[in-house]
Amino acid sequence: MPTPPAISPPPAPPTSRRSFIGEYLRSPGQIGAVAPSSSALARRMLQDVDIAGAGLVLEYGPGTGAFTSELLSRVSPQTTVIAIELSPRFADVLRAKHPTLPVRQRSVADVESVLREEGLPDRESVDVIVSGLPWASFPEQLQVQCLSAALRVLRPGGVFVTFGYQLSSVLPAAKRFARSLPSYFADVSRSEIVWRNFPPAFVLRCQKAKQPG
Repeated sequence: MPTPPAISPPPAPPTSRRSFIGEYLRSPGQIGAVAPSSSALARRMLQDVDIAGAGLVLEYGPGTGAFTSELLSRVSPQTTVIAIELSPRFADVLRAKHPTLPVRQRSVADVESVLREEGLPDRESVDVIVSGLPWASFPEQLQVQCLSAALRVLRPGGVFVTFGYQLSSVLPAAKRFARSLPSYFADVSRSEIVWRNFPPAFVLRCQKAKQPG
């Protein structure tokens, strides 16, 4: 009887670091860093955010999931989490790591469409947005589109949290982004530097006005 052909195991998913570097080389303006964020930065990002009390949380630009595991460890059973990731490679890595997490391969400028497709209200329904996007790499028009859409979906009093790199904070796009935040949010605060990250980073916590106007 002939010997049946050997069946090769499926290829292992790419490591987060290898995927990250590959995506950076392909799209440096979209990725904005050569390495995933550290667990120290992930903890600092969520330190002052009530994730457990949130009903709907969006993660913008999760990449390979540097913040995702920390985020999912803090949610309650009643919390809905949706990840929005533009890179198909990163989206595949994230789905492999977190099979039950809804990962939508879209631009965050289309967040309202994403919510409608999920059967959720597309106005003032989101409690928290956790963003890993490289805002300092975005042109002004894209910054405005994404921030305006985020403000429309956040509920009054909702929180938008993101981070920036200390070294790049002097760049014109980074300065423009930081200057624009008070025009969108009622309260904006900046954390101390997280040195246990490469490159060193800081967290920006922004809260939408609790009442209109």
